[in-house]
Amino acid sequence: EIFGGKALRNFGALNEYGLLFSNNPYSFDHYGFSSNNKKIKHSFYCTRLNDIQEGQDIQGVVIPEGEEAISKRYFSIQRLDFKVSNNFQGALSAATIYGGPNQGFVADFINPISLHYLSQRNNGIQMNNFYELSLFYKTNNSSIYLNFLIDDIIVNNEPGATDEYDNRFGLIIKFSSSDLIADKTLFSVRYAKIWNETYLSYRNFENYIFFSKGIGFPFNGFEGLKFSFSSFNYKKLLNNVELELYRKGDNDLSDLFFDEPSPFPSGEVEYGLSLLIDLLYFSNNNIDLSYSYSYNRFSDSFKNLSEDFNSNSFYKFKLVYNFQY
Repeated sequence: EIFGGKALRNFGALNEYGLLFSNNPYSFDHYGFSSNNKKIKHSFYCTRLNDIQEGQDIQGVVIPEGEEAISKRYFSIQRLDFKVSNNFQGALSAATIYGGPNQGFVADFINPISLHYLSQRNNGIQMNNFYELSLFYKTNNSSIYLNFLIDDIIVNNEPGATDEYDNRFGLIIKFSSSDLIADKTLFSVRYAKIWNETYLSYRNFENYIFFSKGIGFPFNGFEGLKFSFSSFNYKKLLNNVELELYRKGDNDLSDLFFDEPSPFPSGEVEYGLSLLIDLLYFSNNNIDLSYSYSYNRFSDSFKNLSEDFNSNSFYKFKLVYNFQY
C-alpha cells in the first residue's frame, strides 16, 4: 500500500491513545507505504510538521543559546509488525523528529530501513528519537495488550552513584474480556503511566507535538487507571462507559527539557476522576444518532475529590443522514 494524504492513525490498543503515534493530534499530511505477508508487516511514513515560530535550543547546538528563530520540523516513523501465532503478535517501532532554522529533509531519516540512532551517531545529525515495543496476547475470551515507549534511558556505570537525570518512559497495559460481567458485554481495564518530561527535548522544535498536541499520548507526568464497559445486547445501539482515576503533573508538551530530576508526577499535581458515556444509534431510515457526555472532577488531592473539588463537563449530540444513490 502506498499512501499520500491526510489521515488519523493510532499505533496502539483499540480505543486508547497510542504512545508513539495516536489519533490525539490534528490529522496531518504524510507520505509512505506499508508492505506485508502472513507473518510480518513493515510500515514507513514521513512528513514536514508545523514550524515553531520561537524555536529555542538551550544547548546552543542548532540555535545559539539565548536566541530564538523560526524552525522547520520533520517527522519520520517506521514500524515492524510480527505475528508469532494466531494468539500472540507484536511490533517494534521507531520515530524521529528533527529540525532547525535552515533544516531540510535528511536522507537517513527518509530511508525506510535506516536505523535512525546509528545515523545520528555516525553522521552527527541532531534529532529526537523514540522507540516502542508493543505486545498483544489473546485467549478465547480475553486479551492483554502492552505498549512500552523509550524516550531516554539513563545509564550510570559508577558503583553506588545515583542517576543525575530521570529516565523517560511510557507504559500502557490493557486487559479486556468479553462476557466477564454479563452475556454479550465487553469489560476492559487500562493502566497508563508516562514519566516526567517524556516527549520533550533541549530544543522545543524537537518536542513530540503537532500544533501543541501530542503526536503520541496527550500528556506526560501522567498516571491513570481506567475501567470501560460496553454491552452488545442491542444490535442497533453501540455504547461505551468509561471511568478513570488519574493524577498528572503540571508539565506541558511544549516545555523545554531541563535535566532536573523531580518526584513523579512533577510540579503541582492534579488528582482527578473522569466519566465518559458514548452512545451511537443506527436507525432503519439512513439516520444515525450519537450522544457523548464527559465529566471531569479534579482537585489537589484524592481525598478532596468528594468535597473540595473543581469540575467541568462536555456534551455532544450529532445527527447524520446517509444519502443512498
